[in-house]
Amino acid sequence: DKVGLAAGRSRSAGNLKLAMAALSEGFDIRYESLGPMHVDTVDSLNNMAGVHLHMRDYHLARKAYHEVYIVRQIIFGPRHPSVAITAHALGGVHLKLSQVVDAARYYRRAMEVYKKLKLKSDNPTMKRLLKDIVSLERISGALLGIKH
Repeated sequence: DKVGLAAGRSRSAGNLKLAMAALSEGFDIRYESLGPMHVDTVDSLNNMAGVHLHMRDYHLARKAYHEVYIVRQIIFGPRHPSVAITAHALGGVHLKLSQVVDAARYYRRAMEVYKKLKLKSDNPTMKRLLKDIVSLERISGALLGIKH
């Protein structure tokens, strides 16, 4: 999915639309040949969600990330790092949509998995989540019961 990576580097509207078209075609091929529960299919959908996010189409990003979140839990189990990464991304999309309760729920889920994996607070992934939680708390104006 080099197309998704390239789109992330060059965020012009034309490049993002081109990337989305290519990702969509790749997703369709993978869906038909590998099925909806294959890791490559769900990775394509995840890349599409990222492009939706860059395009500021938050509702489509939320829908795609939610599907990725569900399928990754089925494929890998609820404590897999990719489930946590998707939960974190989903929390970020909910925050963009001003849905702070849902954002907190997904950030909490990501934190649970990271703690079970024994990630330390200086881990780059954990640092990013902690920073996002602080942003969420600042935006919501109240602590939402997320311990870090």
